[in-house]
Amino acid sequence: MNTSKIVFAVAAAFCYCAGGCVSPVGKDGRLRHENFVVVVSNLDWLEIEYLPSADPVAALTRFPVRVSVAGTGEVSCETGRSPRIWNSRSLDVENPYWNEIISDSVHLDKTEIFNVLQRFVDEGAVVTRQPKKPPSQLPAVIVRGNISGKKIRLYTDNIHIVGLVGEIIGNFPLITRKN
Repeated sequence: MNTSKIVFAVAAAFCYCAGGCVSPVGKDGRLRHENFVVVVSNLDWLEIEYLPSADPVAALTRFPVRVSVAGTGEVSCETGRSPRIWNSRSLDVENPYWNEIISDSVHLDKTEIFNVLQRFVDEGAVVTRQPKKPPSQLPAVIVRGNISGKKIRLYTDNIHIVGLVGEIIGNFPLITRKN
């Protein structure tokens, strides 16, 4: 009887350890994620912070970028040195860069916003297992949001998600200008 308890305990410990050792990255290089079809709602949203590469030649932008995607179809992009880029409630009004913000926005129809949100789902933004290590290189992105009732909190340098954010930023020429 004691032997069966020991065997059960060892088997349970092995399953627990093996489950914890599974990589958050799948064979295709994407983060392991939930697959579902997005049902667009006005409650869907994404807030994305893009941290550019330190290499000025390879960088998409000079400064960090905030991208906001709303289920209503509004997509906005902001960049600059202002503290308001990272903290919309910033009280640092004495900051010399307070007003240094470049912003642009577009409004997408329901089909287009569906395509944007579905691409984030397909590329792995709704992860099933959070990566344990922070990104080791730039560019990287921080993604927060809610798509079809699924919460998103992700900080990654995964090329698929960073590439998708880069595609969105690339549609805003005022933002990608490096001067």
